[in-house]
Amino acid sequence: MKKTAILIILMLMTLNVFSQKNGKNLKQNREKMDALKIAHITKELNLTQSEAQAFWPIYNENENNRKRLRESRKATLNHEGIMNLTDSEAQAHLNKLTELEEQKEKQERLYLKKLTKVLSAKKILLLKNADRSFKRKVLEQLRTRRHHMRQEKLEGMREKRSELIKKREEKRDALENKREELRGKKSR
Repeated sequence: MKKTAILIILMLMTLNVFSQKNGKNLKQNREKMDALKIAHITKELNLTQSEAQAFWPIYNENENNRKRLRESRKATLNHEGIMNLTDSEAQAHLNKLTELEEQKEKQERLYLKKLTKVLSAKKILLLKNADRSFKRKVLEQLRTRRHHMRQEKLEGMREKRSELIKKREEKRDALENKREELRGKKSR
């Protein structure tokens, strides 16, 4: 029950995680997301203390390796001036991508091998589901937040438009009143 309450509180905090934009806050947001993920996995796997002590170092090492591979893949795909590459340079990039995919597969096999030494097969499957469900929840919260932000922006734009229309009508009325005054003075 206590874990569930903590998890709910942490999940609610994710609404604020993506609202900040500068570099310092991005690091803090990453740390918050990591804490939320740890809480989610801990709840879903219901690890014993000895399992947790053996599991988390393996998990963290794997996450770091995945991050490194993602960054390498991104760097390879985001090469500036792809259209200016020679065929041999383009082939080198493709070879690098293939190599990274092979490393990813090898890493996954090694990770599963290490996990089977500390967790049951059932808990490993629960871990896979926990990872997937966490990503799904985060994406859903992002979509919801993005939707609310769009709605707020639209509402703000509507309010601003209404204010502008009101000001324009006030100016028009003021001009019309001045015209009336001038017509009244001319006719006297």
